[in-house]
Amino acid sequence: MKEHRGRPISPGIAIAPLQLLRRSPVEFESRPIEPSSIEQEFERFENAVTAARIELLRLREKTEEEIGEQEAAIFDAHLMILEDPLLHMQVRKRLGERYRNVESILAEVVGELESSFASLDDPRMVERASDIVDVGERVLCHLQGRLPAELEIAEPVILVEPDMAPSTTALLDPEIIRGLVVGGGGETSHTAILARALGIPTVGISRDVLDAWRSGTPAVLDGSAGRVILDPSPEIREEYKKRAAERIAFQLELLHRSKLDTTTRDGEPVQVAANIEMPSEIGVARENAAAGIGLYRTEFLFMNRREPPDEEEQYHHYLVAAEAFPEEAVVIRTIDVGGDKFLSQADLSREMNPYLGLRAIRFSLHHPDLFRVQLRAILRAARETGNIRLMFPMVSCLEELTAALGHIGECAEELDLALEDIDVGIMVETPAAALRAGTFARYVEFFSIGTNDLVQYTMAAERGNEMLANLQYPFHPAILTLLERIVSAARATGIGCAVCGEAAGDLISLPLFLGAGIRELSVSPRRIPVVKEFIRSLEVAECEGVFREALECEFSSDVSKLLEERFREREARLRNAGAAVHSVAGARSFAGGNGEPLVEEQETERAFFGGGSEAGRGEGLIDRSPIEENPAP
Repeated sequence: MKEHRGRPISPGIAIAPLQLLRRSPVEFESRPIEPSSIEQEFERFENAVTAARIELLRLREKTEEEIGEQEAAIFDAHLMILEDPLLHMQVRKRLGERYRNVESILAEVVGELESSFASLDDPRMVERASDIVDVGERVLCHLQGRLPAELEIAEPVILVEPDMAPSTTALLDPEIIRGLVVGGGGETSHTAILARALGIPTVGISRDVLDAWRSGTPAVLDGSAGRVILDPSPEIREEYKKRAAERIAFQLELLHRSKLDTTTRDGEPVQVAANIEMPSEIGVARENAAAGIGLYRTEFLFMNRREPPDEEEQYHHYLVAAEAFPEEAVVIRTIDVGGDKFLSQADLSREMNPYLGLRAIRFSLHHPDLFRVQLRAILRAARETGNIRLMFPMVSCLEELTAALGHIGECAEELDLALEDIDVGIMVETPAAALRAGTFARYVEFFSIGTNDLVQYTMAAERGNEMLANLQYPFHPAILTLLERIVSAARATGIGCAVCGEAAGDLISLPLFLGAGIRELSVSPRRIPVVKEFIRSLEVAECEGVFREALECEFSSDVSKLLEERFREREARLRNAGAAVHSVAGARSFAGGNGEPLVEEQETERAFFGGGSEAGRGEGLIDRSPIEENPAP
């Protein structure tokens, strides 16, 4: 038995034999070319880029449907690398300087880019080097006329791959790949993000150590502790099987408890709805007992297709979502494109800064025919079900809002529908809307705060720019001031106010939202059980006090320190206990390396409460006694 310590990347326990995978560089012949062949070689490069782009778009769509939009956005970075004008310019330039075939030139350019990123001081930028290699190898594969290799593994294993590519990680099956050991990269690498989203326990260990490992070796992997044990003794194996069973029982208990009312320790009810992008996520939202749909991102119905969906197709999608939650509200946001989301069928001219261009409600008002088709589809579904609310994205001024309301009024009249029959709200995600929240509140029935864009526009820091990560903190004092202003305006006029941005699913952020007066949250469907459970550990008075303290902070680091001191132990306790399961099916599929379930469904109802159906209402699974973070076996 030999134990190896490494970097904890994705929590969880895996018990299975090792399967080593060595990603070999794409082989190609390096050969000279004639000057007359330069254009032909560059055309081969452009054709390979087009094929790679189609492939990445399909991978993005698959990732979005099976994992989530946040994780799918990783491949937006790959697409940006693929379409970078500098890459194309360098390939063309060097073809004319080296007179070598385009495979040789591309490999040279990608190698230099990889080296330049790997030499940077910022670890987040260093981790992008693997993305560059991944994209480069994909194009090289198409230049060679072959598809990137796919994994063919039939039995449960712990996969060992020193250079695991994000595009490979996104296609892993958690029922087969029980654990993952990688060489490079840390918690912020794209491979790590995808592994956590898939629920695959992952550890990072030095490449030099991995070179000595062999496929077939029995192993235990503890992703929370960053530990891998090779040839474990029967006692160690049983100990970790017991721990894994406890984690799964806890995860299943969270899913059972998700169906209970969500209240704070002092009895304040909080609604936790689901953010969805695709119809396929409706089932997950229902399974996790979402309090309706707080944000239906409809633009994803329009993407990666030649023609936009017609009125009937959209009506059907919206109707299905509304009928899935007959007793809850379903908030449908009109199309939000521009910035980092584009429609292949729309005539979008290139803008110097698309985030500040023809985006969201501006796009809809600029394309009234497309806009009115969507409005008619939403209104028709709303007439059928009575629980649909309509929301406009990125509204900055009353002129935009009143113009959009005018279109609704005309469409409602065409359908013989009273405008009063549907609630209309806006996303508050620009400083302009936040500063004039009191005025906007007189025109709409609800606000929904989009934290991602509110931070981006307030701090003048593009959210995809990792060099500005220090400015992308959702609780910078300036953001807190705006948050207080938005909530106060909603309260003063008696309209609803929810948070649907990414921060709503971040446990350590929840006390500030509750302290500010937010009682409606909308998060990724897979985050609902753990968000509900964390809320049950909070008290409103405690959160209000912390929010007041945070408003007095001068630096965002002071806010972060305040939250860490007050709530990190509770957040860590929930995380370390295993609160990351995606679904009941995901928890039940886990097995101990040879196919046998580690915990039976009937055992889970008594695992923590001796029955579980009504246990611990409002109290939460989190106690406040000291815990050992990573206990040794």
